[in-house]
Amino acid sequence: MINKERTSKTTRIIALVAAISFVLSFIPILYTGFSGPRRTKQQPTNTSTTTTTATNSTTSTTASAPNDNTNKVKNLIGQADLNVDIKNYELAATYYKQALDTDPNNLGAKSGLGIAQVLKGDTESGYNQLKEVVATNPDQADSQFYLGEAATKLSKPDEAKSAYGAYLKLKPSGQHAAAAKKALNQ
Repeated sequence: MINKERTSKTTRIIALVAAISFVLSFIPILYTGFSGPRRTKQQPTNTSTTTTTATNSTTSTTASAPNDNTNKVKNLIGQADLNVDIKNYELAATYYKQALDTDPNNLGAKSGLGIAQVLKGDTESGYNQLKEVVATNPDQADSQFYLGEAATKLSKPDEAKSAYGAYLKLKPSGQHAAAAKKALNQ
């Protein structure tokens, strides 16, 4: 009787573990989304309509490429942000780079790439990227904070203090405010 009861409990536990493992295997798909097989670079699609009359000839071209590129960049940045949230900084940096390949002037991608680089330990690259971001857009609070982090790691205390101070001016009670205040007091 005892062996049957133990076997029954063991079987239930194994079934439960298998079910949980099956459900957990879908979490990465939920985080990153599933859009089918990965494609190489998409070519912009253009649709052309030509209307010709005896006295007037007009050609109109509607380009859907800018809209496609905007959506592509938003999706790439979204994927990157999700990977930052789950601390997969390497993959996040890859997505940010892909977004910048599509739109080299995208501030969110530039800032995100710099932050991901700092978080993954590529401090020098992150520092350079974030210096560029805050030089043109000093109101990027998170860029200021992570610039401070990178400057600290690179033994540039004056730049670190300046960046932390800029962060605190922009977000005095922001997510990184306590860390910035602590860094300034050291």
